[in-house]
Amino acid sequence: MAETKGLKANAISSLESVMLGIGGTAPVYSLSASTASLVAAVGFMGLDPFYMLQSLCLGYVFRLCI
Repeated sequence: MAETKGLKANAISSLESVMLGIGGTAPVYSLSASTASLVAAVGFMGLDPFYMLQSLCLGYVFRLCI
């Protein structure tokens, strides 16, 4: 029996396709909403240590790449 390669035609309906798309993007929206609420609660200056740590880590990685 010859095997066909690729995806099965009409495996999911249009509604199921939309549901998969929404399910894939939902974590991004929840992450952005939680980050926005964190910034609103703490303020922009409260996140400075995180930015400093990120700069140090990026500098270290950049140093390793040279």
